[in-house]
Amino acid sequence: FASLLAGLSASVSSATVLADVRSTDYPTLQAAIDANPGRLIYVPDGDHLLAETVMITTSGTGLCGPGRLVMSDASKDIINVREANDVTIRDIKLFR
Repeated sequence: FASLLAGLSASVSSATVLADVRSTDYPTLQAAIDANPGRLIYVPDGDHLLAETVMITTSGTGLCGPGRLVMSDASKDIINVREANDVTIRDIKLFR
């Protein structure tokens, strides 16, 4: 699992949380993260296909929900946390 998250400050939990923003309100998950730094992004049920690594670079940012992040390129990380503290990843499923 450590190879899937390239950050030291991420916490993984299955607790229920209230998200600030829905990922489906944006063209991509990355666009939702970029437009809402420091906020919790809800990823709804279903497969969310990724061609690029999801980058989290702002402290307090998080992802939660029953969605499945599916990376199409096995050579890439699914989520990369850089220079951010207090990042939350809850209930999200990560697949290749």
